[in-house]
Amino acid sequence: MRTTLPLVLASALAAGCVSGSGNITYYEIFVDRDTETTCEDTIQHNYVDGTEWDDADPGDWTYEDMWEGSPDTVWMKLFDIDHTDYDMIALIDCYEFWCVKDGKNLDCERDSWSESTDSETHADGYAYTVFEALSSVWSFSFEFDGNMATGSMDLESEDTTTWTETDTWPDTVPVYSSGQTPVYYYLHDGDEFGLYNYYDQAECSSSNCELTVTETCTASADISLYRTDLDDLDCCCDEDPVY
Repeated sequence: MRTTLPLVLASALAAGCVSGSGNITYYEIFVDRDTETTCEDTIQHNYVDGTEWDDADPGDWTYEDMWEGSPDTVWMKLFDIDHTDYDMIALIDCYEFWCVKDGKNLDCERDSWSESTDSETHADGYAYTVFEALSSVWSFSFEFDGNMATGSMDLESEDTTTWTETDTWPDTVPVYSSGQTPVYYYLHDGDEFGLYNYYDQAECSSSNCELTVTETCTASADISLYRTDLDDLDCCCDEDPVY
């Protein structure tokens, strides 16, 4: 699977502006869009007859996916800072990375996370909750050579979603008779039929049906960086970074 790291970066990170004093340098970064991404799903559930779907057998078909294109371009604003643990702050399209410098090498990292819960209950005895937790670690490493540098940008992310739904409920509750949890997408009944949580059948080992799906992904892209002769570059932040 191939993806575009700057676009993933924009969707995966929450923007954070920092302000500080010290030497400021502007760079243009080129990110190779031919990025290799690997993802793995882990499923936990309490559906008694639930069996995970196996990857489909392609049979006589052979599938290939090829893509080529020019690199994506992003801007980096690099600040020298006075900090106990870090030497610099890098703003890449206004996303904040904390950096450690060792000679010609610069290693930067940013962690982000979020959690959300959506729930609905009915007085007749029904409850449905969706909990989602997202976390990611972005890092990049450069080795400088004069006014340019080369290196890599890496991503490790985890997306966990848990659906909790009442196993059985009266037909007076105005929801689908097969429930709202998309369990059929992840589990079948052993006979290759998608599994559902029907209102009048006990499908789970407890009074609530639970399904948790965790997707863990890693991605890496080669990048090159060039120092510009700009002395001021507007970032998406209204202020310079604060630390």
